[in-house]
Amino acid sequence: MASSSGSKRHRAVRTRGGKSQLRDDVAPGSEMSGFEDLLNQTRFFSERDQMIQYATQIYGRKIQPPKVMNLPWFRKEGFQFQNHLVFQQLLTFVTLQHAYYDDLIKVFYSNLKMTTDGNLQSEVSDKKIIISPSDWMPLAHLQYEGLEVSYPNIPEHLNYDRELALNSVLRPEFQGQGLGNVASLTVDDRLLHYVYVHILRPRSTNFAQLLQEGIFIFWAIKNNILINWPHFIMQHMLKCKDNNMALPYAMLISRIFIVFSINLSRERCVQLGWTNYFGKKTLHKLNIFRVNGMW
Repeated sequence: MASSSGSKRHRAVRTRGGKSQLRDDVAPGSEMSGFEDLLNQTRFFSERDQMIQYATQIYGRKIQPPKVMNLPWFRKEGFQFQNHLVFQQLLTFVTLQHAYYDDLIKVFYSNLKMTTDGNLQSEVSDKKIIISPSDWMPLAHLQYEGLEVSYPNIPEHLNYDRELALNSVLRPEFQGQGLGNVASLTVDDRLLHYVYVHILRPRSTNFAQLLQEGIFIFWAIKNNILINWPHFIMQHMLKCKDNNMALPYAMLISRIFIVFSINLSRERCVQLGWTNYFGKKTLHKLNIFRVNGMW
């Protein structure tokens, strides 16, 4: 199929330009075949319906830029927020570092679904991926245990009260004012919130806002209520796919490709840059807090 489309492309160039060097100058097996492989999206799919869904629903979507925490730096600076991550068994997940494959990530989401027995399933390059509860340990050192959160369906036994929960995470001078902005948090809590909005439940906007679901998760984390993070992550994946949102968890999905032996040798990858690590602007804000004696 690739060779047929390649020959048509060569004829079209000769008609428009009068003369083409593509067929004469590019030998079989040269770099041109690599370009053809890159452009040939059919290699990702086993069925025509999969390609149609990919083209109409996923192809134009953005990949949510992944973030990585440099936890040793924060320990050295005397922060305590990472202790909550230790209890939640999230240290490996928030420090995952992988080059990521944006084309394959979109294919993964295009074919993504939940099976009737609660497994996450997808298919990439004609290879089926089924992630069962036991697979989350080798993937990201996550145990499939804890509270299965599906906001706003909060278990009654937690006795969750939104106002009390909000006040419990605000600095004393802001309690009772109904504020929902990270500026009213301590520096440690701002860092914990950063982990939440950029890594645990990535979103594209409103990073400074304490949204309803975020307040509950924030409260649960700070009160050492163990959350079932694999369930949490799967629910967010499906929500993003179904609601035309940016596609999150790029490094986790790239890790999935490695564990499930997806052939990555001819795929374009995106290397991590400075912006993928803890943000420069946020570090600047933290230094302002340091100068003002707020940490």
